[in-house]
Amino acid sequence: MSSVLTVEQRGNVSLIGLNDAEHLNAFSITMIEELHQVITRQVADGNNRFIFHGHGPSFSSGAHMDDYLQTLRDVQQNKAHRFYESERKLLDIARILRRPTTFSVTAVHGWVIGIGVELALACDFIVSADDATFWMPETASGWNAGMGVANRLTRTVGSGWARRMLLLNEKVPATKAADIGMVARLVPATKVVDEALAVMQTLDRHSPLATQYQKRLLEILPNVSIDDSMELEIITGYWLAHTHDVREAAQAFIEKRRPDFTGS
Repeated sequence: MSSVLTVEQRGNVSLIGLNDAEHLNAFSITMIEELHQVITRQVADGNNRFIFHGHGPSFSSGAHMDDYLQTLRDVQQNKAHRFYESERKLLDIARILRRPTTFSVTAVHGWVIGIGVELALACDFIVSADDATFWMPETASGWNAGMGVANRLTRTVGSGWARRMLLLNEKVPATKAADIGMVARLVPATKVVDEALAVMQTLDRHSPLATQYQKRLLEILPNVSIDDSMELEIITGYWLAHTHDVREAAQAFIEKRRPDFTGS
């Protein structure tokens, strides 16, 4: 148990809870450091399934402003090391979550602000309570959004909505976030963690190798030409055709049973 995080194991899934309800789970440098430590330790132990959620009335109110005000004073006094390292840790978290072997879901409710949105978008899926509101007010506070969010948000919802959220700081209610493709599942607030677990269970029923390769292709292919994209899909498909799992899936279909995937 951490002071600002909870960690619970549900089978092969690590549930990581933001646990500073007094500050609406605002991200202090301490929380960022502990989140990075927990995730890197879990991965080192062979755990690569994560669900993030928040305790209290909201998922996260974004940056812990008292903490960041002190950080700004430190930076002005040429004591920027800890702030810089915390920013690098956020990037490291995003990179870990984007690995093809790592799968993650963020279960959100209430306010989802700033860094809270950034963490959610770094994950594979967002499960949202119907009472949630997404808000990225960084430019109104003299900041810019991080963790690669400009890239990921544009890919997810398109340039128009990304501009509205990042430049106009428009608040997006959960129903609209679902309509524009930002949210994968919309449920009552009491069901967000259960639904996130259900999403993870769906992933786990599929071939591990096929899912990993498909996730990697989703990252790579939007950045290449359509012809190169199709060629890479053929190359990946040819490799997967040599695996146990693809043969097992075909055999299971014929035998009308669930396939027994081995990841080989």
